[in-house]
Amino acid sequence: MAITIPNSTPANFSDPSINRYGLISGLNIVNVHAYDRFYDTFGFAPYTQLAMMQNNFRKVENKQFLWYQSHGRTMGFVTASAAVTVANGAPATITVGAGSYSQSGTKSLPALGYVFHNSRTNVDSRVSAVPNKTTANAHTFVLTPLLAGQNASVAIGDELLGRGFVYVGDQSDKTDTIIKTIDKYSNYCTQLRTDDEISDLADAERIEFMINGQHSYTLKQMRDTDLRRMFELDYLIFEGTRADNLPYVEEGSNGVIKQVQANGINMDYTSWSLATFATMNRALNAVGAPKEYDFLSDDSAMTEIQNSIFTEINNGGIIYSQPGKRGGIDLDRDYQSMTIYKRKYNLGHYGLFDEQTTYGSTGLGARNRFSLLMPVGTTSTSYGENSPTVSAPRLSVNYQTPFNQNRWHVKENGLHSDGGGTKAGRIITTIGYFGAEVIGAQQFLIAKGS
Repeated sequence: MAITIPNSTPANFSDPSINRYGLISGLNIVNVHAYDRFYDTFGFAPYTQLAMMQNNFRKVENKQFLWYQSHGRTMGFVTASAAVTVANGAPATITVGAGSYSQSGTKSLPALGYVFHNSRTNVDSRVSAVPNKTTANAHTFVLTPLLAGQNASVAIGDELLGRGFVYVGDQSDKTDTIIKTIDKYSNYCTQLRTDDEISDLADAERIEFMINGQHSYTLKQMRDTDLRRMFELDYLIFEGTRADNLPYVEEGSNGVIKQVQANGINMDYTSWSLATFATMNRALNAVGAPKEYDFLSDDSAMTEIQNSIFTEINNGGIIYSQPGKRGGIDLDRDYQSMTIYKRKYNLGHYGLFDEQTTYGSTGLGARNRFSLLMPVGTTSTSYGENSPTVSAPRLSVNYQTPFNQNRWHVKENGLHSDGGGTKAGRIITTIGYFGAEVIGAQQFLIAKGS
């Protein structure tokens, strides 16, 4: 019978001194203590969540939702498609210019007895014969000046502003009805879904840092997914598009930007200055825009806007702020808001538009030097003294709740969940159905640097 004795040497060794390297690599007995916190380096402020906190959301009954808006102003105008020259006091036959038609070119404003004002010549004229509207997009009407010494001639593109049925005379007969055009808009709610599958042993592991007071990776994963879902909702509401090339039946949803590009103000600029504010202000005034806007910009646009304000206001002089509880003087040139030409702009850096901040990419894509101006508050309309006032948010985050679920429907499956299943683990699914309703897109503005 043979016996093998375990090797008991070397039981010890000599060393000039005990040092850190010996403890770490020689004896391997050092306990590396992880500080019990986790730091999230990158953050995001979701505009959609802010809008919903202000009750700017609405439940809709159908996947496709519609809304109606008045088109243009109470008073209308037409343009002249070609120049017409006549003598003083003589009638002039005008052809209605492109852009002045409704219903596929079959309807236009001129009517017998209607008075137009030529904004260029300052001459008022009356439609003196029944307009000829038999040919679509080529309506003609006759204008005769109200004063014999004035001239009804027009140049190409002249704007003829409607004054109404005035000076109708004694025992006047009925006039044509002037119908204000109504615009119909539509969009869809579409799906936003996240799934997290976590195995039983992955959940059983204790991670070194704490999330919400616990050493659980499941909580870390769910926290990351929640933050990502908020970002993806902002993406859907602002950058969403109508899809027509998916391998399944789904319409997608047009976000705020697509709706403003189609129906709002789109402004290009080469460099930002106070003159740019003036140009923008005139464009907003032309559509009856409100007096306060959220100015959402990527980092490049925000920087040049801030630099412009700093350079041009106070002749570039330094503006100081002196905090009450600190000594010395701090330089402050970060403008939170600006009121100019009787309109207030709340200036902000919006991470969704900043590709470098959001993704860590170069940030030189389509959203470089990009700003979106969002009207603040609600739009209100009242029809008559005793009728109710209808108020609606300018941006509404519309949502659906299939099967009468919550706005966000959360469901768990798997052996370690209440949902049941045979696989050892948990699958946490969250799904929602959202779409953007932009009321008065004509008063939203996109500013893009070139």
